[in-house]
Amino acid sequence: MLSAGGSALFMPKSDLDATDGLDAATLVAVVDTAPDAIVVVDAEYRIVVFNAAAGRMFGYRAKDVLQQPLWRLLPPSARSRHDRTLDLYGATGVTARHMASSQVMGRRADGHEFPVEASISRTQTAESIFFTAILRERP
Repeated sequence: MLSAGGSALFMPKSDLDATDGLDAATLVAVVDTAPDAIVVVDAEYRIVVFNAAAGRMFGYRAKDVLQQPLWRLLPPSARSRHDRTLDLYGATGVTARHMASSQVMGRRADGHEFPVEASISRTQTAESIFFTAILRERP
């Protein structure tokens, strides 16, 4: 696990080698200073990146959610639908999509549900598929 500030990344070394010039500390710093929440999940929907803004948004420390299932950040009513949506999205080969706030809800550590605007991207590496969500809380 790599960490700095409130951000943490759990990535296989082979994936870090593909950064073409960015060392791991720089990559963590870039993710950690992003003003929007960044959450990355692997092909099994386990959280592998959770930046400081995500920690503030959801009320979790990165170390408490890394390698945990994504559903921890979702309301119970959205969990099965969300998995099906990611399955379909992953199968399409489309690399990015924007989801309106009316479609996406998050769930804080205290159980409070809130609307978010999400931009989702799909990344294929030699070892796996990753889904990156860049999130903004909506009023």
